[in-house]
Amino acid sequence: MTGILLATKDGASKARITSESSLAPSLVEQCLFFLRLSDLIKKEEGSELFRPTEKGSNLISDYERINRTMEGRLVQPLTS
Repeated sequence: MTGILLATKDGASKARITSESSLAPSLVEQCLFFLRLSDLIKKEEGSELFRPTEKGSNLISDYERINRTMEGRLVQPLTS
């Protein structure tokens, strides 16, 4: 889901999303449906491009910020 959402950051067609995600077209279709239903992406009017909504853009920003924060840190398993 995250990969598909990130792929729409600058606008992406379903074909491009399918190609970049290496997922089956039917699975991409299900993910796009879920992301649209969740108001995270929208299909651009008069176009075949999907783009993030404001809510989706905020989630992308949060995701990228978390990735930058975690970059280079080792995650150690919890011990009891």
